[in-house]
Amino acid sequence: MKLLTISHPCVTPINQQFFAEVERQTGWELCLIIPSNWKNEYAQHLVPKRWSQYQGQLQSIPVWQSGNIPLHLYRSHFLRLLRKFQPDVIYVHHEPYALATTQIYIANALSIRKPIGFFTWQNIVKSYPFPFQKMQKFVLNNSHFAVSGSYSAQKGLEEKGYQGKSIVLPGGVDLE
Repeated sequence: MKLLTISHPCVTPINQQFFAEVERQTGWELCLIIPSNWKNEYAQHLVPKRWSQYQGQLQSIPVWQSGNIPLHLYRSHFLRLLRKFQPDVIYVHHEPYALATTQIYIANALSIRKPIGFFTWQNIVKSYPFPFQKMQKFVLNNSHFAVSGSYSAQKGLEEKGYQGKSIVLPGGVDLE
């Protein structure tokens, strides 16, 4: 099984720990796409680094609107990357209303058409202006699965009309 994940949080190596564990437990081939020029909330530019236990591919791509979670876009149309890696599944670790999420969903629809899903923490149902409302609807209607950070976020997806497969995967704490 080949899993392609797009994740701005994974520019910070510790956030790759989850995917290292997925590799270890499943034997899947993983590829993580991360921003090459991400700013954190303190306006510090983060340099992409690899978590020592993560063995899969790690590709960094420049983004526009670095540090802006809902508005950043990757400086790639992703068609070539999707065709080259040929994932069995695509996981976009971004909210369903984000520009980057829509960007990946459109690339998938225009090329390899593999099962695709997203992540959400949003537990308050909000009404977005055009085009974000349309982008979110497109993502919800074209998702094969959703991962929520809490039961209230999962309930929010249902209230938005999402009817697909969904799992709750709360953030963890490494006690070591």
